[in-house]
Order: sequence, then C-alpha cells, then structure tokens
Amino acid sequence: MHDQIVKFSIDVIGPVVVLLVLGKLLYRFGHISDAFVAGGSKLVFNYALPALLFMSISQADFQSAADEQMIALGLSVTAIFFIFSLLSTHMLFTERQDRGVIVQGCFRANLGVIGLAYAAKTFNTEDFAQAAVYMGALILLYNVLSVWVLNHYLPRKLKPGQTLLEMVKNPIIVAILLALMVSYWQLPMPEIATLSLDYFAQLTLPLALLCTGASIRFGQMKGHSLALIFATICKCLLYPLASVALGVTFNFTHTQLLTVMFMSIAPTAAVSFIMVKNMGGNADLAANIVAITTVV
Repeated sequence: MHDQIVKFSIDVIGPVVVLLVLGKLLYRFGHISDAFVAGGSKLVFNYALPALLFMSISQADFQSAADEQMIALGLSVTAIFFIFSLLSTHMLFTERQDRGVIVQGCFRANLGVIGLAYAAKTFNTEDFAQAAVYMGALILLYNVLSVWVLNHYLPRKLKPGQTLLEMVKNPIIVAILLALMVSYWQLPMPEIATLSLDYFAQLTLPLALLCTGASIRFGQMKGHSLALIFATICKCLLYPLASVALGVTFNFTHTQLLTVMFMSIAPTAAVSFIMVKNMGGNADLAANIVAITTVV
C-alpha cells in the first residue's frame, strides 16, 4: 500500500515539479527570457487554458453528471473560506497590492491539472464525469473571486462597473460558460474543432509551469516568508480540511468525499501566477506560492 501511495504521488506531482524546476533552470541559463515569460503567460491565460477548460467540461454529460449536493457544498465552502482568507489577510498583511495575491493563493486550487489527475487515476468514467462538472462549477467561482480580489487590491482601484466588465471579458470565465452550455444541451462539435482545441489545450500545463518556474525568485522568499507560510497552511491544510469535514457532516458517499478532497487539496493553480502577472500584481509572490504549495 505504501509503495502504491508513493508511486501515485510521483506519477501525479513529479512531472509538475520537474517542469517548475526546468523552467527555473532554463531561465537561469538564458534559454528563457522575461519576454518569453510575459508572452507565454498571455498565451496561456487568453487561449490555452480556456481551451483546456472548455474541452474538459464540454465533453462531460452535464445532466447526468451534475451532483447538485456536492456542487452546493463546494461553492459554499469556497465562498466562506474566501471571506475568511480576505479578512485574515487584511489583518495580517500591510502591503495592499500583495493581499489579493495571498488571498488567491489560499483558495484557488489547481483543478484542471492536479485535481483532474487525481480523479482520472482513481475513478471510473461515470465518477470522473461528475468530478469534471464539479470542477467546472468551482473554477467558475474561483475566477470570479480571483478577478474581483485582484482588481480590488490593484494600486488604482477599479470601479464596480469596471470590475464587472473585467469578469465578463475574462477568457477563462467565457470558456467555462460556453462549455457548460455545450455540456448541458449536448451540442455537437465538428471533429476538426475538437482536435484543434485539444492540441491547443495541451500547451497549457507545460507552458504555464515553465513560465511559473522561470518566475520563481528564491532570494525574495525571505521577504515573503509570512505570506508563503500563511497561504500554504490555508491551501494545503485548512481549505481541504474544511471541505472534507463538511462532506462528512452531510454524510457524503465515499466517492463524493474523494472528489471533494481531490479538488480541494490540489496545490495553488499555476494560472494564479499567470493572472497576477497579466493584471500587474506581485508575480514573484504568486509564483513562489504556486511552487511551495505544489511541493508541500
């Protein structure tokens, strides 16, 4: 059993850590530049990740795979934990523009890569479809909350109408909404569109992790040690603990509890760094949170 657990961990997390380290090494030896990181980050945020999320969600049978009780729990726990993180960060950290980055690091799990990898290695086809739809609902909430909190803590505070416009224009949110419609009404897609989106979606993980790894600044971790410790405890312990504990309270089945655990215990999403970089926040702190939570 112990050997199986170790193998499972290495198979799922190992490649993620390798790509982070590779990104750092390629940057250090001059094979990746700041311009590459900036361009690659925009490519992932605007096109590759939306394509990945669209394909993951649209191919699930929404009407049979949507577990309303599980989705309601996931959305409720996330919203409550977001408020907890927001209040705690406001009290603990004085640097305004870092607060949004820390809050996002506390709750935004890497569902599309790590969460689904856990589910794919554990569940049958039917249970995996439920996990995919559950993931879609959570990612939609993650992005709404992330856009709002990052906009709120930007040096130039956006007006409510501008914040709403940023959410509407967010390519990740647009992709998820379109995918949910395709899944719900089982709309057919041409094979050429499906294959093309699949190819493009495959860019997401390697490119996002290489850019994140290249942006890790170990020398700056000392200045952010409290933020890193706080975000790691929240993301790797408190958030999954709250999610699973509430699932046990509501007598969730074994499969439901595993789904909730897999999705909540995944490390901070690499795209959180991409979003912070695109919105002018502290990208170094975001990259370090991704790195630390992934290793932990």
